[in-house]
Amino acid sequence: MGSFPRRGPAGLVLAIGLALAGSLLLTPTTAAASYPIVTGGATSCPRMPSYGVGVCFNDPRTETGRVQLLRELTRLVKQTYARHPKRNSLRIAMYAWRYPERGRLGPVQQQVKRLTDAVVSARARGVNVKVLLDEENAGNIVHRRLDPFHKGVVEICRNDCLIRNRAILHDKVWLFRIAGRPTRVVTTSSNTTPPQQREFQNLVSVAGDPDLWKFYSAYFADMRADRRAHPFQGVGQRLGMKAYGGPLPGLRDPLAEHLSRITHCTRAHHTVRMTTGTIGLARFTYGRKRVSKAISRVHRMGCTLYLVLTRPPSSNAGDDERHALGHLRRLGVHIRLLPRSQPVHNKVVLIDAVSRDRTGHGEARPRLITLTGSMNLTFGAIRYAAENTLRLEGPSVFKAYSANFRLINHYARTS
Repeated sequence: MGSFPRRGPAGLVLAIGLALAGSLLLTPTTAAASYPIVTGGATSCPRMPSYGVGVCFNDPRTETGRVQLLRELTRLVKQTYARHPKRNSLRIAMYAWRYPERGRLGPVQQQVKRLTDAVVSARARGVNVKVLLDEENAGNIVHRRLDPFHKGVVEICRNDCLIRNRAILHDKVWLFRIAGRPTRVVTTSSNTTPPQQREFQNLVSVAGDPDLWKFYSAYFADMRADRRAHPFQGVGQRLGMKAYGGPLPGLRDPLAEHLSRITHCTRAHHTVRMTTGTIGLARFTYGRKRVSKAISRVHRMGCTLYLVLTRPPSSNAGDDERHALGHLRRLGVHIRLLPRSQPVHNKVVLIDAVSRDRTGHGEARPRLITLTGSMNLTFGAIRYAAENTLRLEGPSVFKAYSANFRLINHYARTS
């Protein structure tokens, strides 16, 4: 959340699960049997593996489902101080993290507090904890608890952390280092707040890829030091991963790049599906021209594109979003809107088409590509905000996200 930000015959379904605001990209290609992938149902959150890729969804429709993503994060944090805590480290970059300071806490509020308790315990037991928070969290209960003596545990990102001009730190990233070894990268669409658990959210964990961890760690260090000392992109060892950390130079746009790598659609491979929390400013129509051009090009190929997001407010505040949606509709995107009582906050793009590889130069062949992270479809997402996008290629992760998309789409109505 942020204020910045089926196939059809010969179609490409563009299912954007973006909340519009930034860019960090991963590219696992083919999931080898030696690198396990753990997924559950459309709204399940299995235990993230100690080695491999794990996919977790919340279920905003039930009390139990609303806490399951936060509960899994809490379990992962507790692992940092289960054994030899002084050899372990935890890095967190979070846009919003809070819970009520007074009154009786409900189940979701209690789980946010338990997650905060776990991070406080990790720090108290010797885990090296560093946290970056957007300025909207300055002085709140989480800030005070994580860094009560102002020892530099928490850095509040105002006009720093690689962001400028009232931009935001919009990342939701957790980095784990266990026994002195790079261990796990977690990126999620979910802020650590109770209201966010009433929206559809997702989380991906990648464990056992030290190169990927080192890239994210360097990205975190650059944000903390407010300087670009490392490349804005890097590669991992597993599943052909590639990562980008935003804001990106020259308005580089991961979504536009991946749409432009589609060469054609076939009857069996023709879908790109998108989900997003918001379309954001109408400036999208010119601020992200490359996306507009790529969508238009894909549509002319005979592919089908879908976008699912929460219905804009009926007040004047929703005018910009309605303008952007009208622009996308004219480009050939099928728009479906969720009621505001059942919002979506996922930032997901599912591409099932004939496409080139992560470099854009390899053999064009059918590929199942999943993009997720914190990036919305706003102009600010690529220009100003600190964001991340994760790209994974292969059937297991794609199928899990497809099931989640179908569930979300069930509640949507054609616009």
